[in-house]
Amino acid sequence: MGTLSYSTLIINDSPAAVGGITEVASALGESVAVVDSWESFLGVYTPEVRCIVLELSMPAFCGIEVLRHLADTGCRSTLVLTTDMSPDLLRLAQKLAIALGLVVADTLMAPFEIDRLQAAMIAATDPAAQSRAQQRSCEPCEPCGASSVGGGF
Repeated sequence: MGTLSYSTLIINDSPAAVGGITEVASALGESVAVVDSWESFLGVYTPEVRCIVLELSMPAFCGIEVLRHLADTGCRSTLVLTTDMSPDLLRLAQKLAIALGLVVADTLMAPFEIDRLQAAMIAATDPAAQSRAQQRSCEPCEPCGASSVGGGF
């Protein structure tokens, strides 16, 4: 396989969220690919991508199916899981991802603050932080129940 043209894959159908995540990723020196459908995901996904920011609750795209596909294909990416639906969904998805052998850097309840997203992206793209995330056992994805107060998307 040739050189990967992006280091972060954003799976999200919200233009506002995609814009904010792309801005943070770019500021961290990450190149980005964005998908909002299963077909486009299959067209660009490779297990070598460094970071995947996955929105779990999109109308036409099941985040849980994505987690299973990532595990089935030997994904080595570090994940940041997001949703605007429920903190319970985040906790369950995090537990499933870890049980499937995937690495989760952080979970974010939307709308999330930009500084929290930046910390999650650093954790997902920094090799030392990735190693710590890989060694961590499944802990409650706190504070995913906290609501954002301005500056989020």
